[in-house]
Amino acid sequence: MSVWRWLRDAADELFSLNAQLPRTLRLLIVRPGKLTVEWVAGRREQYVAPLRLFLAVLVVFFALFFALDLDRAGADGDGATTTVAELVIGEYGETSEQVASREATRTVATIIVFLVVPLAALILKLFHIRSGRYLVEHAVFALHLVSFGMLAVLLGWGLDSVGDELEGAFAFLVDDLLADAVLVWGVVYTALAIRRSYGLRWLRTVVETAGLFLLLLLTAAVTARPMARQLTLAGIGSVSRAAEGQAYDLLRQTREARTEGDSAQVDLLLPLAITAFHRISDASFDQHDRYHLAELHLWAGQPFAALATAERMLGQGSDHPGALGMAG
Repeated sequence: MSVWRWLRDAADELFSLNAQLPRTLRLLIVRPGKLTVEWVAGRREQYVAPLRLFLAVLVVFFALFFALDLDRAGADGDGATTTVAELVIGEYGETSEQVASREATRTVATIIVFLVVPLAALILKLFHIRSGRYLVEHAVFALHLVSFGMLAVLLGWGLDSVGDELEGAFAFLVDDLLADAVLVWGVVYTALAIRRSYGLRWLRTVVETAGLFLLLLLTAAVTARPMARQLTLAGIGSVSRAAEGQAYDLLRQTREARTEGDSAQVDLLLPLAITAFHRISDASFDQHDRYHLAELHLWAGQPFAALATAERMLGQGSDHPGALGMAG
């Protein structure tokens, strides 16, 4: 069997690329809660299984998420693509703390996406503790609901991208009004799905919808902040060590380019090296690092930045001869 055939079969197994997929998506999007009703009633053969649907949407969701993140990292304010070295270093001005915080936020968001299904299922089980429904039925509803939620977010990203390309009233219409409409529809969709799936009256539907969102948001707020803090603290050290290694490697390359008289290469490497030194965390940024940063500023034609760095070293009691020479 060829690799292409194996990949095609694997994709077909995951995404169910047949009549099930469009039928499932149509019912999921157009008739909130109906897909869960069909599953509970035992009419399952003609639809994609709830877990498989969730995983398929999840793959698309995170593929686009990381693609958009890479696209933002790979373009500057004018839309020009940065160099490979800049992609390794990160955006100008980012410290190790900022990089670690961004990575921690991304990790926490990923974890929350995976946890929201069991959390929603447990909350709904509590709401209907006397209904006789099994936990798996609530889990199926949660899988369908979160799958729709990710599709709605993908639509919002699409509208945001289109709005960025427009100007004036059209940009406001697409980027603001339509994006807000998608958010409102997500809330309305949840209420309609709960009402249809559980056969509730409108008053209880509104109460359960509000309760579900409130408890999910409260749980996320309680767990996400300390989790992000711990991940950030754990990530600062590793990011700083990586930045320090990159900084000294770029410093070495810059010196070699200066020795060889390659001014074009020097002009390319200097801002990257300066950025790398700025990304070393304050906790591990010693006097030697500061001296080399001042040295780079001098090479880049930034004497005031070099002098400020040298004076800071002296103010901290440094007797580094290079700092004394620059300040003098």
